[in-house]
Amino acid sequence: MKSKLNWEAFSNRNRIEVIEEVKQLILDHDGYIIHFKMFSDLALNLNIEIEADKIPTLHQALSSKMSISELENHLFDSKKEWLIFIHLSFGQSHGNLRHEIPEVPG
Repeated sequence: MKSKLNWEAFSNRNRIEVIEEVKQLILDHDGYIIHFKMFSDLALNLNIEIEADKIPTLHQALSSKMSISELENHLFDSKKEWLIFIHLSFGQSHGNLRHEIPEVPG
């Protein structure tokens, strides 16, 4: 069974830009997004699979871009894969995200 971490993160910046940055940081640290869930424009949940030795640098990179919960004291020196659950909240949200779909003639 894989070990698990839960992180809470918050950003007051533009939601689209933050999502793109987080996605790129995860990829840059050899992580894989295995599931995500959007909650309107309020928040995003990410499930990430990553090798243990990449976790500290990923956490440091994320903390330079946003407020994130502290990294628990674990031994991250192996190649064992971990699951990280990140709940990312957006400060500029309104809770009413809508995707307008134009009417198609016919």
